[in-house]
Order: sequence, then structure tokens, then C-alpha cells
Amino acid sequence: MAVLSKIRERSILLIGIIGFCLLAFIIGDVVKSGGFGVDKYVGSVTGTDIAYLEFNKKVANMQQRQQGATAGQAAGYVWNMEVDKILFEELCEKAGIRVGKDHVLDIYGQMLGNNPQCVNAAGKFYKDKFSE
Repeated sequence: MAVLSKIRERSILLIGIIGFCLLAFIIGDVVKSGGFGVDKYVGSVTGTDIAYLEFNKKVANMQQRQQGATAGQAAGYVWNMEVDKILFEELCEKAGIRVGKDHVLDIYGQMLGNNPQCVNAAGKFYKDKFSE
């Protein structure tokens, strides 16, 4: 009984101590995780950083598309794709290879030439209709 009465007498102090501990816990977690709004990176390939949030979205999409894939398999596949993409872009830049909008539309025209949503009345791939 004596302990409970002591706690009641010092309830403001006890609430202050608990509040301080909760605040210290939250601040410690923020400092440990890198702060508010700090971009986190999964890794870096030849100086190009791969953002954590973007990587996570791609892994989640891969898991949805491949129903039997584990998170590790999807992450490995996405990581390899990102590395290949960065290296390929660097090689193309060094070689001076540029791809224009017309080239991309021609490739899509070959792939989607039979799609009724992308062809005109004559049955030819129609770039404006595809762009819509």
C-alpha cells in the first residue's frame, strides 16, 4: 500500500519519465534508420545508386507476376536486371548510340502490328493511335 501511495504522489514525475523514454526510443530509431526523408540505397553500380523504394516496388511487382517466386529469388532477378540496365546504358553512352522516338515506335509497330487497337482501317500500324 505504501508503494502505491508513493507512486500516486509522484505521478507527474512518473509520466514525465515514461514520456522521455518513449521520445528517446523514437529519436534513437530515427537516428539509427538514417533520419527523416533520407534516400536509402540498395547498392551502387559504377557510381550509379539503386534506390531502395524503387527496388522494393520492382521486387513486389516481380513476385506478383511470378507467383511461385520467393522474395530472395525476385530480389536477385531484379538486382541482375538493374545491374544489366546500368551497364548497358553506360556502354551505349560510351559508344554514342542514341535511340530516337521513331525507332522505338517502329519496334513497337513490329510487335503490335496485329493489335486492332493500334492499326488504322488499312491494317497498318498507326503511330498516333498507338500514342493515344
